[in-house]
Amino acid sequence: MKANSKNSPKYACGDCGSGYATWLGQCGVCGGWNTIAPIVRPNNISGADKRVSVAPSVLSQVANGPSVRISSGLSEFDRALSGGIVMGSTTLIGGEPGIGKSTLALVVANSIGNANFRVLYVSGEESGAQVAGRASRMGLDSGAVDFLHAVELQEILGVVANYDLLIVDSIQAIYDGENTGMVGSVIRSATVRQP
Repeated sequence: MKANSKNSPKYACGDCGSGYATWLGQCGVCGGWNTIAPIVRPNNISGADKRVSVAPSVLSQVANGPSVRISSGLSEFDRALSGGIVMGSTTLIGGEPGIGKSTLALVVANSIGNANFRVLYVSGEESGAQVAGRASRMGLDSGAVDFLHAVELQEILGVVANYDLLIVDSIQAIYDGENTGMVGSVIRSATVRQP
């Protein structure tokens, strides 16, 4: 059954995802101020048109062999990842601001790039000059790392196929132009399928 467009919300809270027919200054559900934004829906594109056709597998029938791992060149980091970065995996590094996540990501990118892997370092928050300056201060030979300043997911997806390792600093700054809500919010981070 299709949603009635008259009753469909036209605005949504970027913090909690609550829908509204009109713009409000404060969300009535979570209480956030200035978090209500228009919902942008792609024209004439259904979710089915964008999905890749894949079939689920029974877990017991999935091949269970040794994982191919890339050493980061940092023994403690590799140990935290049970032996290195697993090819085809996603690793999220989290923590308080200022504890060194970006520095760690840059050291890992540099080490893996210098091991003859193609590495792309994407920054959504810092400029190329800032990242290059940090690499220089740390004495890193970052000539083996490519840099891209981008916040739009489609820009990143357009070039990522050329690389062995993608580092995004930080994922909360990246947005999908086809999704609704504010960058880094619940509604930006999860796609809700329309009925």
